[in-house]
Amino acid sequence: MVYGVWSWLVDGLGAAVYKDGVPSVMGRRVEMFTGSSTEKDKDRLVKDFRSPSGVIRVMVTTVAFGMGVNIPDVTAVIHWGAPKSFISYWQEVGRAGRNGNPAIALLLPYKRSTIKAMCDEDFATSLKTQECVRRRTLMALLTQEMDSNQLPTAAQCDGLCSDCKCGRCVCCSTCHALCECQGKRGQLDLLN
Repeated sequence: MVYGVWSWLVDGLGAAVYKDGVPSVMGRRVEMFTGSSTEKDKDRLVKDFRSPSGVIRVMVTTVAFGMGVNIPDVTAVIHWGAPKSFISYWQEVGRAGRNGNPAIALLLPYKRSTIKAMCDEDFATSLKTQECVRRRTLMALLTQEMDSNQLPTAAQCDGLCSDCKCGRCVCCSTCHALCECQGKRGQLDLLN
């Protein structure tokens, strides 16, 4: 699956996938990181992706990428398929926005990714609801010491709408779709 997504991106971007449009493994802006990548390749990929002057701008990965990797300026985490569980989802989307800047998490589940062998039944069921993605994830992760009344119900709009009334425009895709504020822009506009 990871190779399929990576090759689709590389093929679709054509010469734009390479720095200065010149085909070169070391000049590729889209890379792939998996558990079977060599340690030498993993080190090279993480070092380049982490560096503000690095060439790599998109890293297509398995969960192997998250193990011990801290890159604070990640602006987007995109799941192609459902994660295994609520805790996996929370940990994986938590890779974005660690520097405090706006970031986005996009979840693109497909039917096969939600079968029991791939995904917890609770998480798969939650994907079929119209409930706020952030709230349902936090509710699933509550412990006995936590109070559900203290969970956030909305995020600050921070100018995504010209006249914000709901305060939930940037919370999640479900909340964004329900937002009826004037002058609403797309969630990806936050990253510009």
